[in-house]
Amino acid sequence: MDMYEKLLTEQNDLLAEARSITQKDDFTDKDDARFQTLMSKVKGIGRRLDRMKVDLRLYENKADGLDGTAIRKLLYGGRHDTSTEKPWLPTLKEYRAALAEGSGATGGVVIADQQAGTFFDMLRAKSVVLAAGPRIVTMTSDVCHVPKILSTTSTAFYNEGATLSSTEMTFEAVTLTCRKIAAFCLASNESLADGNPQLLAMVGQDFTTAMALGLDNAFLDGDGSAPTPRGIRNFTSVTETPAATNGSQPTVNMLLAQIGRLEAKNANIERCAWFCHPRDWKTIKAFVDDNGDYYFNQNPSDSFARRIFGIPVYLSTQLSITESEGGSGAVCSSLILADMDQIVVGMRQEVDLQYSSDFAFNLDSVAIRATARMDIQPINVAGVDILTGCTA
Repeated sequence: MDMYEKLLTEQNDLLAEARSITQKDDFTDKDDARFQTLMSKVKGIGRRLDRMKVDLRLYENKADGLDGTAIRKLLYGGRHDTSTEKPWLPTLKEYRAALAEGSGATGGVVIADQQAGTFFDMLRAKSVVLAAGPRIVTMTSDVCHVPKILSTTSTAFYNEGATLSSTEMTFEAVTLTCRKIAAFCLASNESLADGNPQLLAMVGQDFTTAMALGLDNAFLDGDGSAPTPRGIRNFTSVTETPAATNGSQPTVNMLLAQIGRLEAKNANIERCAWFCHPRDWKTIKAFVDDNGDYYFNQNPSDSFARRIFGIPVYLSTQLSITESEGGSGAVCSSLILADMDQIVVGMRQEVDLQYSSDFAFNLDSVAIRATARMDIQPINVAGVDILTGCTA
């Protein structure tokens, strides 16, 4: 077998094993380590193939004066067709394109599946908005129209033989426009080879956290100025109630009033979620009744579940604590209570992690890029209630 074909077969075998790892339901740290080892070997084989390409280009330019038979033995390490037709090897760009677009156990397919699946699972866990369970719509284009019922049919009781009145439903559309969020960095090949712990794993973890925080910042507090999505805090016509004219600490009755306002609008309380800054959660945890007992944790030695009257609480430092209420100054924050059935997240592209050793070739570095394309919109803004003017 030609050396080139032998190397390609070995590479495909490694990629097939890597792909089998990515398809496991119980992906462990050991599996991740094995996957990284396999990818490192694949990269090493790729470098050998690249060197073959360089050697071949030298031969084509007659830089070494070798004849066809000699160069074939040099490149392939064995017998090879000695016809006058020059052996073809793909360029680095062609080789990677083949890996990206091929079928079966090809490199691009394996890497894309591994990174998108793993990173989105991690992102879902780290992003509080995604973790709260909004409706997810898979987008097949940059704009998606989600129909919603604007008004429903009406009912009435009729006498026998009476003519029934016609009432029709009316509809409108919620428009999702995908917005791109990205992270990018360069890593030297020396640091990737010598790093302990493994630098790629560290970069991946950091990208995951950064992407999650960036999405939460947009999904919770985005102002809607393109290309930033408009977050829940700034949904148009959302109900806002100040804690006090000039702000104050939230109270139990204020939280109960939030629940009551959503119940009056037929919100699904079982699908509701609170979003607040850790500073406000610290205040809420300290609520005590007239006897000095904690409202939300009767026994301080027990673990403290993040729930308020049974509704889960999600903490995010991406919510502002520098809002103003009346003459309070920039010291306030907001508590968001949302029916997640009334929040839709459009998913055009899950988190995609890509590597390139071509971009910074002259720096002997690898470019690492993570991107995602998403948007968030309210199906019904009445499903969101915001308590503003909360102070520490």
